[in-house]
Amino acid sequence: MIEQGTLQAHASEAVQTGKLPGQAPSRIWRGSGFGTQCAICGNLVNPDEIGYQLQFAEWEGHPATVEYHLHLLCFMAWDQECRRRLGLAAEPGPLPPEPGSVTISDRERASYKR
Repeated sequence: MIEQGTLQAHASEAVQTGKLPGQAPSRIWRGSGFGTQCAICGNLVNPDEIGYQLQFAEWEGHPATVEYHLHLLCFMAWDQECRRRLGLAAEPGPLPPEPGSVTISDRERASYKR
């Protein structure tokens, strides 16, 4: 796995260039990886690893829902970068919810409201 400092740099670059949104997702799932490419490090998120699926609805001009897959440590680096950019404290767990929240499905191990 990539060193945490390098992951943080990759996360910062991904948000800065628009590869990943710098805001809370519409929906988030956590569980076994899907064998898809991680949006931060580029490696596969394998089924034997914890993976995150982030779903964003209509962000910055994207008219349709967009999904991203990340490793656990890559998600943590992205979350920390978003918090830094939003001026929020580095707390464990997903970014704070926006108004008009919805409950995420049972696929997620910990409840998260948007």
